Amino acid sequence: MTKNRSELRFIFYSAGIFVCYFVFGMLQEKITRGKYGNNDKFTCALSLVLIQCVANYIFAQILMLSWKHEKDTTKRIYYFSSAMTYLLAMVCSIMALQWVNYPTQTYPLRKYLFVFLIVVGVALFMYKDHGKQAGEASSVIIAVGAVLSGDLVSFVAFASLYPQVIVYVVGLALTGALGQLFIFYMVRLHSNQARVDLGC
Repeated sequence: MTKNRSELRFIFYSAGIFVCYFVFGMLQEKITRGKYGNNDKFTCALSLVLIQCVANYIFAQILMLSWKHEKDTTKRIYYFSSAMTYLLAMVCSIMALQWVNYPTQTYPLRKYLFVFLIVVGVALFMYKDHGKQAGEASSVIIAVGAVLSGDLVSFVAFASLYPQVIVYVVGLALTGALGQLFIFYMVRLHSNQARVDLGC
């Protein structure tokens, strides 16, 4: 019975990951390559990543409420460096979509593998016992960048001109955060199953 339940969860989590990132890709394409008004284009990559980071942080907080907390001994420089690499990857990816469509950007099989490894790594980092600090680091860094560069002001102006973009951005942030949540549960399911198999 436990094995059947585990298999059903595996199928559910896999479907959740697929659906979330399928919709995420479509929304990202719609936001970054869509035409607004008189051929205006969305160029506020920093603000888009900021909204994603805030959504990830909120989901991590909800997840952390159900966990027992251990003392965090991780050095802050590790949070900072992980947050920076995550942010650089996200911002560069979104900026690239202004010139290259989403399927072309991720078409070769090895790129799918790289994306999968990055997402799993980020999910493990963001949602392990220290999701709070990781989410804070990412959100703070990108918020500073968005404010200092004027990207946040541009985003507010763009969203007030074309309010439909807000729906796409919120959808993107939610599907991204949900996708990471499904990845976390998938990893947790298999780590728990491995412990059972090893008799731990």
